[in-house]
Amino acid sequence: GTGLGLAIAKALIEGQGGHISVQSEPGKGSSFAFALKYKKTAEEMDVNLKTAIQQPDNTVGKVWVIDDDTFILEFCTRVFNMHKIPHRCFSSPAEMLAAGWDDDVKYIFIDMRMPGMNGTELCSLMRKKAPTDTCIYALTAQVMQDEVAQITAYGFNGLLMKPFSGQIGRASCRE
Repeated sequence: GTGLGLAIAKALIEGQGGHISVQSEPGKGSSFAFALKYKKTAEEMDVNLKTAIQQPDNTVGKVWVIDDDTFILEFCTRVFNMHKIPHRCFSSPAEMLAAGWDDDVKYIFIDMRMPGMNGTELCSLMRKKAPTDTCIYALTAQVMQDEVAQITAYGFNGLLMKPFSGQIGRASCRE
């Protein structure tokens, strides 16, 4: 609905040196294609997937995520489940604020643009509710480089860019 899926696909493809194209015909729909180049290896690999995939030791703590976009919440749930990271998703600031505090929460990811309350307001309220060692990250699809310092000044420990292609800015958690 918002076009975020295409933005994620484009970022993943271009991040690997590929390209994406589209053909569209009014009334019939659109078709997307992508191309990636890979080098063929000369040696065959014998990979045991169970030993190749390292499971985290689950000492990370619990993650809370808030976003009004259900696609983002579903994406986060899949990633956290795949890595066996305990988490809880919220679709509104009121829902997160009404939740009883969970001492296992070590990270909170807050969408910057939500109806009813923006991310900076929610971050301020969560700083009053959460212990000082809880890391709070801003989630956003749009930010200018000069806005990063301003975001950390609002109380965020850092910034995660949607579609999660990397971090623009980072600060250590408060002690």
